[in-house]
Amino acid sequence: MGVRVWRIVVASVWFGVVLGLAFVETPLKFLAPGMTLPVALGIGRLVLTALDLLSLVFVVVLVVLGALRPRPSRGEWVVLGGLAAAVAGQLIAVRPLLNARTDIVLAGGDPGASPLHTIYVAIEVVVLVLLVVFVVLSGRRTVAAHGASRVVDGERSGTGGGERVARAEGVADGGATNGRAEDGRPVASSGDVSGT
Repeated sequence: MGVRVWRIVVASVWFGVVLGLAFVETPLKFLAPGMTLPVALGIGRLVLTALDLLSLVFVVVLVVLGALRPRPSRGEWVVLGGLAAAVAGQLIAVRPLLNARTDIVLAGGDPGASPLHTIYVAIEVVVLVLLVVFVVLSGRRTVAAHGASRVVDGERSGTGGGERVARAEGVADGGATNGRAEDGRPVASSGDVSGT
């Protein structure tokens, strides 16, 4: 599998983990028979802290994959930046405050009303949306690159026109071909093909 495909796989797995833990497991445990609020909060704190740390690992993996060629587009980097900011916000700002509130409940106190849970859920929704955008952007580039490689292969076998090769390569890398395919070999451009 190519680097682009690995980026899509990692982002998709991250999407599934967030959806399963934050939006399925977390609310369902409160519906379990015999589940007390302190026990549910204690489990929730463990699970969501683990989710936050796992999200940090996913961000790091995607950044490392982004350092490999072919590199992500500018749009993919912007989305990765948004994901990193969301995860950092959860770990640094929201999670410690939620843990402090859970400690008060576990000690038998009442921390009062707070918008923290709503903020946490909103950040998770943002993460899910950004992951979908990332997968779509990466998927489009992967499909375009696959189509371009097929056209390049056709050119090498004498079945495709040089202009088509240059256009397909331009689609695959956002227009900046520099006259080279992803593997570094020169590709024909419309100016290099006689009779076009």
